[in-house]
This record gives sequence, C-alpha cells and structure tokens, in this order.
Amino acid sequence: MTSSTVFRGGLLVTQDPARRVVRGDLRVDGHRITHVGGHAPTEGAQVVEAEGYALLPGFVNTHAHVAMS
Repeated sequence: MTSSTVFRGGLLVTQDPARRVVRGDLRVDGHRITHVGGHAPTEGAQVVEAEGYALLPGFVNTHAHVAMS
C-alpha cells in the first residue's frame, strides 16, 4: 500500500517554467506529487496543516569534488 499525504493550505514554491508561487494543497502519493494548488482530495491520506509554511523542492547537490566530501 502506498502512503499518501496532503499538505493543506501551504505556500507552494513551484519549479515550473514560470516559477509560480501559489497557495493551496499539495498531495504526495508514495514518491510522486499528484496535486498542486487548489483543494486536493484527502481520501486515504494523512492531512498536514501547512498554513503559514512554505513548501519547496528539496535541494540536491549534483556537483562535488572529492576533496569537498
């Protein structure tokens, strides 16, 4: 069974071509984002109140030198 989480009412910082910032819900099913903005369906999901928080993509270091690690 895949776990699902809905983050309700957060400030969503997207990485779409327009770099939009929207207020709304974010639903994650397993390791996939399945809903951004508006009201996400909550059936079968854990709901986290995110009002007052910003949700943004994780930062990934894709460049490192051996001496830096």
